[in-house]
Amino acid sequence: MTHDTSAERGLRISKVRLIRGGGEFDEFDFASGMLNILHGVRNSSKSTTLRVIDYCLGDRDNAAKAIGVAVADAYVAVTTELRINGQPCELSRSWSYGRMGKVSINGEDLSAGDFSDWILAALEWPNIHIPLGLNPSTATELIPLSFRNTLRHIHRNEESWISFAHKEQEFVRRAVISQLLGFARPRATEARSQFVLAQAKRRLNEAQAVDREVQQSTLQARASA
Repeated sequence: MTHDTSAERGLRISKVRLIRGGGEFDEFDFASGMLNILHGVRNSSKSTTLRVIDYCLGDRDNAAKAIGVAVADAYVAVTTELRINGQPCELSRSWSYGRMGKVSINGEDLSAGDFSDWILAALEWPNIHIPLGLNPSTATELIPLSFRNTLRHIHRNEESWISFAHKEQEFVRRAVISQLLGFARPRATEARSQFVLAQAKRRLNEAQAVDREVQQSTLQARASA
């Protein structure tokens, strides 16, 4: 029987699990294909659940900073079950020795630094580099538009609502908006062309300047001979 996944494009959270040292765990389920609202009294794990999802999605901070010291002390690992374009996937993070800084994807470890490339490919999102600055012609380098750049526009923890907009660079904001609207690839290609052309012109100007200095030095040497 073929399962139609056409209505399951994107990333959908199914379950969050917090695992204790003895193997016991706390689990939170999400209804599929519906709007899920987290509600409850204070300290009922609403924010913790969101932080666990965010941590499993490639946060490079240590567990204490990413999900809180109290939670990191009470548990040894966290897991988020989800569907990516209809395909089931389990992401796990453990802060035991040798596992920190890694995301386990269906049992296979991947460094948090490489997670962005993996999930961009899984989501079939463009994996692009953008100029470091608003003007491609004056940018000094190209940097990756990571999955977490886009995620930060969808999910922000409670401490970041005020500081996020102030700290975010405008060129990143524009690239993310292009990503969300579906035309990041052509814009990145155009910006990259402008960047490469500007870099070539700068190298040509530098080479011409060196050539002029050499010629001038040669003439001066001949004149003094």
